[in-house]
Amino acid sequence: MAARLPAWVFRPVAWPWAIALAAAIGAAHTLAMLPLATILGTGPFWIFPRGIVAGGLVDMGQELMGYRYLAQAGWTWPLLHVPNITPPAGMNAFWLDPVPWLALLARLLAPLAGGPPNLLGLFLFAAFVLPGVAMTALLRAAGQPSLLAAAAAALLADPMPSLLIEWGHIALCAQGLLVLALALYVAGRTRPRPWLWLFLLATTLLTHLYLFVMVGGIWAAGIAQAALDDRHARRRLAVQAALTVAATTALGVATGILSRDTASGGTTGFGVFSLNLASPFLPQLSGVFPPLAGYWVGMRSQVLGWPGTGAWLVLLAALPAGAPRALVRRHAALAAVLLAFALFALSSRVTLGARVLLDVPLPDTLAYALGAFRASGRFVWPVTFAALAWALPTLLRQRRRGFAVAVLALAAVLQIVDAGPIRAAIAESASHPLAPVLDRARAAGILATARALAVFPSSGCIATLAPSPAREAWLNQANVELQLLASEKNLPLNSVVNSRLATDCAAEARDRQAPLRPGVAYFYLAGPPPDADGAVCAVLDRLLACRVPK
Repeated sequence: MAARLPAWVFRPVAWPWAIALAAAIGAAHTLAMLPLATILGTGPFWIFPRGIVAGGLVDMGQELMGYRYLAQAGWTWPLLHVPNITPPAGMNAFWLDPVPWLALLARLLAPLAGGPPNLLGLFLFAAFVLPGVAMTALLRAAGQPSLLAAAAAALLADPMPSLLIEWGHIALCAQGLLVLALALYVAGRTRPRPWLWLFLLATTLLTHLYLFVMVGGIWAAGIAQAALDDRHARRRLAVQAALTVAATTALGVATGILSRDTASGGTTGFGVFSLNLASPFLPQLSGVFPPLAGYWVGMRSQVLGWPGTGAWLVLLAALPAGAPRALVRRHAALAAVLLAFALFALSSRVTLGARVLLDVPLPDTLAYALGAFRASGRFVWPVTFAALAWALPTLLRQRRRGFAVAVLALAAVLQIVDAGPIRAAIAESASHPLAPVLDRARAAGILATARALAVFPSSGCIATLAPSPAREAWLNQANVELQLLASEKNLPLNSVVNSRLATDCAAEARDRQAPLRPGVAYFYLAGPPPDADGAVCAVLDRLLACRVPK
């Protein structure tokens, strides 16, 4: 049996069986982290969902709030405009990372479900299953249709630490879309699929801007490589590319992603959330190396680039059998795009551990524009998945099949063990909500009869008023707790966590001193409230809530 095992596991199988195996492995891995109630969107976790990185505790709350408002908004133009966030102008929910296509689907399902259902748990479940399924499709396109290929794809791609650490950013957990793009690239070498590309680009645009740029780069590499390989097809490829760009642009205009607000979508701080040069090579938050279970190379603000011990074992085992130079020549356009992604991930301020190796000053306008992707370190993701997508078929194609099976088995065990600390942190996070900083029940009671919510200071003006980081964290969480309560009732509110669009704090200061409007709930998180004749006020922990009866 042992002698026959390599031949059996290398035998080709029909694609439904391979996909089913990868999906089953991904589902088992995800269910080991997420309670079923969390997946179904009904568990206590969704009272205030939280991430596992210290600086991103309120990100999930912001995304859930944006999702709820977008799902409850009427059909407007542009499609992602939400009138009840910062009225009367409203804002485009795209900048809140609510997975817009999912919120629009929830809006369509609302009449059947008695209101927009919370589909974010199902999205997270699918997002954590997708990398292995997509890698299986990629390996089949690369000529590896075996069950072993499917199992290896799922066991190495799904537990990747650089993927799991994004728990806390719902949309960015969908890194499997990058693997799908690589699979379409490989499959398109023999059979172009422009309609599948258009669907993937549209879906990714309505998932997250970072992922869209990465997928778009891989798509552009496919077009460019096809033009390099066949000069006679260049006119057809140019027409195909122009139509794809036109359709994607039309979607951007229809949703409001491309609008006047786009020009102000940049931020300051480009390079702070970069990739440390050592991060892809040093084990971090590792279960394989227990002394490194809490280790994070460089600044904690930098992006984790560690792909896992198992992934590195496969890469190293594939190197002697591979021919990277010939591969780069055959895929020159993709190699150029991946190199550009890697350099952008490092940013203009290149660090190795705690040392700054290179700091290139950028013009303010360029730095602000690049700040639209201020967490530039995330652009290492397509490089990591592409490296694994090269190593797996290279290892599977070599003649020593027993060696390949042994390496893949060991790599799978190491990859799963290595992700153990992050998986445990996700499981703990997903089981209950973030502890409150205010009395949520009393705050909900005040909002129950309100027709709008006004919070002072709003999320956009906290940084100018907070005397300490601890106070700033408290104000941020209190703001998001109130925003989540308001989003349940679709109440108009003045406060939103939006790092891309600036808040006019001077105008907010004037609004704070304006006469209170009947029926509006006012929450003062810092500073004394204005004189309010006839207002009914109540102290809630460290804040004051006031409302003028209707």
